[in-house]
Amino acid sequence: MEAHIEDAEKYLGMPVVFTEFGLSSKDSGYNSTYRDTVISTVYSSILNSTKKGGSGAGSLLWQMIPEDTDALDDGYAIVFSKSPSTSRIVSLQSYRLGLFKS
Repeated sequence: MEAHIEDAEKYLGMPVVFTEFGLSSKDSGYNSTYRDTVISTVYSSILNSTKKGGSGAGSLLWQMIPEDTDALDDGYAIVFSKSPSTSRIVSLQSYRLGLFKS
């Protein structure tokens, strides 16, 4: 991630959006704590770049779905009402990035 941000800053002069990331609950050894750590790590890189005016611009989790749509879950789905810790992480990131509006 850091290399992509650096390349975007130094060579492209463009923003970077990290998309379609997450962990599958269908993988052996999956747990929501590890998923939250991965999401927090991605968010931290983006926020650190944003704080210094860098190219880290945003992210898109794969995937957030509403309740009662389990048929859409490919293993990567996050339902905020069923994942309060992940919901807090996403909300906090949105709030923090909002502080840097230009």
